[in-house]
Amino acid sequence: MNDLRRKIIKELDKFNIKADDEFLEYAVEHIKKFIDEGIDDENLLIRGVVLGASYVVNMENKDLD
Repeated sequence: MNDLRRKIIKELDKFNIKADDEFLEYAVEHIKKFIDEGIDDENLLIRGVVLGASYVVNMENKDLD
């Protein structure tokens, strides 16, 4: 679990996205769920988390304007 969390943080850092513990716990939980269901491309799932986080950050930034 810590390894998966570390990988997510590493990818988020590439886009300068800071995530709180709640988001990271949610991401790890759902990635593990998808892996248990047979999706074995962990990197693809992590990219999905990063894409979702990036979308949220962009939407929040638009609301600030």
